[in-house]
Amino acid sequence: MIDKIYEWVKNLSFYLVLVTALLQMLPDSDYRKYIRFFTGLVLIALLLTPVLKTVHAGDLKTEILQDADWQEFQDKLQKTETKVRKQMTETADAAENGKAQDEQKKIEVKEIEVQP
Repeated sequence: MIDKIYEWVKNLSFYLVLVTALLQMLPDSDYRKYIRFFTGLVLIALLLTPVLKTVHAGDLKTEILQDADWQEFQDKLQKTETKVRKQMTETADAAENGKAQDEQKKIEVKEIEVQP
C-alpha cells in the first residue's frame, strides 16, 4: 500500500517537472492557455487516480488479501483459534471427569434412624 502511494507521488512530481519545463520552452503564444488548460485536466486526473482506484473496492480487497502482512495476521488468528478450541475442549473434558469423580464419591443413604 505504501508502495502505491510512493509511486503516485513520484508520478505527480515527474508530471509537474515535465509540464513546467514544457511551459518554459514555449514562446509566448496564443496556444499557451490551451496547453495550460489541457495539462491542468491531466493533473486533475492524476490527483484523482487513488480515489478512483478505491472506488473499485474489489481490486483493493484483492490487494489487501494478497498482502503478506494480512496473510501473517490470518495465520496467527488461525493458530490462536486452534489453541482456544483445544483449551476449551480440555476444560470441558476436565469438568466432565470431575463430575464423574464426584458421582463416584457420593454416599447413598437408605435409611435414617433418629433416637430420642
